[in-house]
Amino acid sequence: MKRTFVVLAVAVLALGLAPRAKAQPAVEGIKDSSVTTITATVEAIDSAQRMLTVKGPQGNLFSFRVSDAVKRFPEIKVGDKITAKYTESMVVKLQKPGAQMGTTEASGMSAGAGAKPTGMAASQTTVTVKVAAIDMVAPSITVTTADGQSHSFRVKDVKNLEGVKVGDAISVTYTEALAIDVTGPGK
Repeated sequence: MKRTFVVLAVAVLALGLAPRAKAQPAVEGIKDSSVTTITATVEAIDSAQRMLTVKGPQGNLFSFRVSDAVKRFPEIKVGDKITAKYTESMVVKLQKPGAQMGTTEASGMSAGAGAKPTGMAASQTTVTVKVAAIDMVAPSITVTTADGQSHSFRVKDVKNLEGVKVGDAISVTYTEALAIDVTGPGK
C-alpha cells in the first residue's frame, strides 16, 4: 500500500507540472519525465561486503552495497568511472468505464555486454483508482484505491481537472530505470 500511495502522490504532482495535450480532456495522457545523469569515480572497494565507495562531481563520497545479481562486480577497479543515468516517467490517463481498480508491478534487470560491466534495472507500477471527489476551488482531487482507502491531493493547475468527473477511473503508470556504465580511468 505504501508504494501505491507514493505512485499516487507522484501522479498528482504531475497533474500540476505536466503539459497538456490541446484537444483532449485534461488528464488524458498527461506525461511527465525526467532524466538525471551523473558520473562518479570509484574510490574504494570492499569485495567481501560488496561495497563500493564513489566520489561524485562535487567531491562528495557515497558508499553502497552492490547486489549479488551483479555478476561482474570483481571487474570494477579503483579509479574506474561510473556513469549512472536515472530516468523517471509517469503517464496519467482516464480509463474507460468499468476499468478494474488495483495495482500491478513489474521489474527487471539486465546485464550489458562489453569490456566493462554495464547493466540496467527498471520497474513499473500502475495504479488504477476511482475519483471520489473533485474540488475545483482548492483545487484538489480525492481518489479511492482498490482496497477502499481514500487519498486527497492538491492539484497545482486546476485546468488539469477539466474533463475529470466523480466516478471516473484514472490509471497512473510510474516507471523508473537506472542504467549503469563502468569505464576505465580517464574515459
